[in-house]
Amino acid sequence: MKPAPMNSSKKSIIQSSVGFHQILEDNIVLISLNKGVKYGVSELYESREINEKLFPEGSYGVLLESAGYVNFESEARMLSVTPEHTKGRFALAIINNSLTINALIKFYIMVASPDCPTKSFLSKPEALDWLRMQRR
Repeated sequence: MKPAPMNSSKKSIIQSSVGFHQILEDNIVLISLNKGVKYGVSELYESREINEKLFPEGSYGVLLESAGYVNFESEARMLSVTPEHTKGRFALAIINNSLTINALIKFYIMVASPDCPTKSFLSKPEALDWLRMQRR
């Protein structure tokens, strides 16, 4: 799926194979993943391509949320923390309202050492506030 170029001042929703992307404010994009999706390398590149079209100048933050359990394949997890994939992204906030999943995400972040600031949250407002503080 090749998304069309888009003016980042619009609040349009761009559908992807695993959910949607929506600009929340100037340089912050919400990526909402559907419940139960399988998120592999091709979905990771699809998401990156959408973000690059939304923010061609780079410097954007990502607020990632899911409607439930998401199966992140190991290769996609490993690639997602590399400089290649985080290029242009100033921070990533992950929202999951499950204490157990949130603890697992925090552990993974600690072990994986992502190339950009990454943090897990239980609430959207808290995550958005943190992203605003991470802007360059």
